[in-house]
Amino acid sequence: MIDTKAKEFLKELLKTPGLPGYELPAQNVWKSYVKNFSDEVSTDNYYNGIAKLNGEGYPKIMLIAHMDQIGLMVNYIDDNGFIYLKTLGYNYPPSLLAREVYIMTLKHGDIPGIITFPEELYKDEGTKLTLNKLFVDIGAASPEEVKEKVRVGDYVVIKSNPFETGSNCLISPGLDDRIGCFAIAEVLRDLSGKKFKPCIFAVTSVQEEVNSLGAKLKSEELKPDIAIIVDIELASDYPGTDKTKKPDISLRKGPVISRGLCNNRFIAHRLMEIAEENSIPYQLYPDNTSNNTDLFTVVKTGALACVITIPTRYYHTPVEMVDFQDVENTIKLISEFILSFNKEPEAWAEYCKK
Repeated sequence: MIDTKAKEFLKELLKTPGLPGYELPAQNVWKSYVKNFSDEVSTDNYYNGIAKLNGEGYPKIMLIAHMDQIGLMVNYIDDNGFIYLKTLGYNYPPSLLAREVYIMTLKHGDIPGIITFPEELYKDEGTKLTLNKLFVDIGAASPEEVKEKVRVGDYVVIKSNPFETGSNCLISPGLDDRIGCFAIAEVLRDLSGKKFKPCIFAVTSVQEEVNSLGAKLKSEELKPDIAIIVDIELASDYPGTDKTKKPDISLRKGPVISRGLCNNRFIAHRLMEIAEENSIPYQLYPDNTSNNTDLFTVVKTGALACVITIPTRYYHTPVEMVDFQDVENTIKLISEFILSFNKEPEAWAEYCKK
């Protein structure tokens, strides 16, 4: 069961900005939490977060989730002081309309504003809403005030106010992939009082939404034997989704284990076995791509890697939704996978050849 303290940490993590290229504020929140149940915690020059547990163990297992969230950047300030945007990761423009934001400036702190677009476009139902039609209004008294405070390249963050709803759901921007970062933190917490054979590195990587830089840097440096990439998967259990085109993924039916291509066959099948042995519900994702989240970057180092995802509705919008039951089962599955090496810590190397 995810306790109150853990939920408070998660909500603080979701409220804290961490856009591609400047994930440090969110990484500091994560580090502060996991230092209580890790042997060593650090960040590197590019803001990747790293926590180590049982550093002399074998095999070396890397748990990786990306800390960066999609966002926006100041692209242009017009002569009237309205601020136009450039995307950091993929944003759905309609989901940005009328959203509260703040601009992270160098000298004037966080400046609040709203995203809107010209009134005549509201009346034209045939208008395709694209990012270049949107702008930020910070309510300044003059264009000069805007240009004095805001600079091209400043980050624009969607204001976050995470809240719980329904029987067990959480709604917030940035669940992609702060919920994965939360899950691997809770795995560390679960394992910290137990004896287990593997060495564990928990990595909260940077820039997954744009170039997977963080996964490249840390997988090459740590050279794990096994890697579990924890991310979100788009649920298809709401109106308008065609399940003949999208995998059948639902909230409350458990974590999603990816099968196919770069997902190592042994790791995927072992995760399925572990889930069944421990009565953990799970779903399957047929992966026919080579660039699913940080996976492709990690497997280039030779690690045996597999993706586990948490079902999420409305991803890449400010109202992403997860169910805590799926999060709990994800944590349990990863923990039990690691503990399973206690029985036959050397056998995995032979098992993976099956």
